[in-house]
Amino acid sequence: MKSILFLLAVTPLMATPIKLNSDLVNELNNKTAANVYINAHPLWQPNSVDAKWISYGLTGNGQPLSPANVSGTITGKNAKAPTAIFWENFYLPYLTNTGSITVWADDTARVSLILPNQSVQLLFESNPVQGGACANGPIGCLPQNGKAINLTPYLKTAGNYKLQFDVYQRGGGPFGLLYAGSAESTGVPEPSTLLMGAFGTAAMLWAFRRHAKRSA
Repeated sequence: MKSILFLLAVTPLMATPIKLNSDLVNELNNKTAANVYINAHPLWQPNSVDAKWISYGLTGNGQPLSPANVSGTITGKNAKAPTAIFWENFYLPYLTNTGSITVWADDTARVSLILPNQSVQLLFESNPVQGGACANGPIGCLPQNGKAINLTPYLKTAGNYKLQFDVYQRGGGPFGLLYAGSAESTGVPEPSTLLMGAFGTAAMLWAFRRHAKRSA
């Protein structure tokens, strides 16, 4: 019994890393459901190995689909509907969580986090100031116009989370979304799992000691 209690006491924390990238994994949109990779404009933030520009269809540079511009207010309670909405689903198994994400969009995007209780936390508002290629400043499409967002203050419990990106086409041309980040959930395994492991290890120790005594 002492061995079991000792094993429970020294059980290390388990850390679960989760990728939060535009990589077609655990994603969907409100237009066609399935996201697709698109051609990035030469001025946009470059694709990486883990995160690439996505859309609901072939709306990238030189591709056939060109969404209509959204005119008028795109911020606050009276914001017009976005061109498309994208979601990234992820699950955190433990109570202690950290995370961050950096977002680019053409032309801009509002970023929210849907919590396990289904409440919505606004993380960053869309940018109504248009520049030469997309929004002038975060969130835009140029490398310097990516917005780094700290998710940690909102990851307060275990459960299912959903990142939401309301993406706006404002100045014509290609349309898309790019994001890259990660989360980590840290905790201990479920009590039943700990007990099974502890009893199993204790049984092995008992058998080893018994064998050692017989050998002596």
